[in-house]
Amino acid sequence: MNGAKLCALFHGVGFKNELRELDDQNILKAKFKGLKHAIYDLSYTDYIFTTSEFFKKKFYNQQYNAKLNSIAVTGQPRNDALFENGQPYPAEKTILYLPTFRENKDGQIRLEKIINELLGFTKLNDLLKKYDYTLLIKPHYLTKIHKAKWFSNIQILNDTDVTDIQTLLARVGMLITDYSSVIGDFALLDRPIIFYSYDLEEYCANNHMHPAYMEVLSDTYVKNNEELYSVLEMLFQGSIDYHRTVDAVNSYINAKSLRNGGYCSNVCQYLIGKLGL
Repeated sequence: MNGAKLCALFHGVGFKNELRELDDQNILKAKFKGLKHAIYDLSYTDYIFTTSEFFKKKFYNQQYNAKLNSIAVTGQPRNDALFENGQPYPAEKTILYLPTFRENKDGQIRLEKIINELLGFTKLNDLLKKYDYTLLIKPHYLTKIHKAKWFSNIQILNDTDVTDIQTLLARVGMLITDYSSVIGDFALLDRPIIFYSYDLEEYCANNHMHPAYMEVLSDTYVKNNEELYSVLEMLFQGSIDYHRTVDAVNSYINAKSLRNGGYCSNVCQYLIGKLGL
């Protein structure tokens, strides 16, 4: 790169443990991966930007060529799109469901079943209509949607419908997800987050989730469509405190001083200081 400094603005870290973070580093797969990264690694960077001390340590543990003193806690520039003059954009009466793509075939088939059942959930559509909310489901592009038509207040978003996910998040009133790092972005808005982790035990066993993930699951953790219905009804009625979940997410993912935007400026100031510009 002719001496250029490489800066990484990563998608996110999340609570999933990567190969380097596993207890057994002597397995053959880990050794081969370590050798490959030692010889040639596209992920090499001079500076990495993240959102908290917890994630700084996690990034250092899971990223092969990361140096601890090159990881800066500045917030993620993409999240400036959530704020205007330091305040979150007004929330619309929409709920966004962003499920994590399952890498194994059986897990993906089960996810597709969940989504298609939601699209035909008459009682849920009636509840949404009663409180004037719309549920937007944005699945991975490889997820198969079997229903050709769906209800007025439950809709599918395709990739062509979403030009920028951060702009969409800025306007959403509630988020439903499971294991996605999007929870860190959305928690900055201090709005309800529902964890629809219907396959929690199986997913955690296969994907080595960090213990902190279990600590953010509380009043808004649901395991099936009926529980999702009940939690949404309580949120609409104001009879459930969602702040405990949001506060738990923020305590790990977003430093207290980094919850009101200004992340692009933070990154620029850091680089100006480091490079002596």
